[in-house]
Amino acid sequence: MPDAMPDAMRDDIVQSYYRVRQALGLLGLGLPVILILVGLMTRGAVEPSLSDYYHTVQRDIFVGTLTAISLFLLAYPGHKRREGEWLSDDLLTSAAGLAGLGVAFFPNENPAGQGVLASPAQVFFGHHAAA
Repeated sequence: MPDAMPDAMRDDIVQSYYRVRQALGLLGLGLPVILILVGLMTRGAVEPSLSDYYHTVQRDIFVGTLTAISLFLLAYPGHKRREGEWLSDDLLTSAAGLAGLGVAFFPNENPAGQGVLASPAQVFFGHHAAA
């Protein structure tokens, strides 16, 4: 049987894991706050939904943060499925990661009706179904 991992190394890995999870939480909590604050500073208005920030100067913040969260969720295995549970963390986080990418890369319909980058089918299946 191979040697067990030293306690110091295990502690470092666990600490790193928790820091990554904390960063993910901060991204999720900070995204709406940052979008609203930047929207107020640049346009003096708050959009009706977070998805509407895609059509503003905050697009890069919206898409970049959602992409980072989504990629983390896709890579995150979560806890092992326990007896009696029919959904695993891995399945749920993978579904959430794919949905996040759908919201990030398929814009909703533009409230101003200008410069729509996706067809109605792409908006429905890519954005609304994912949201």
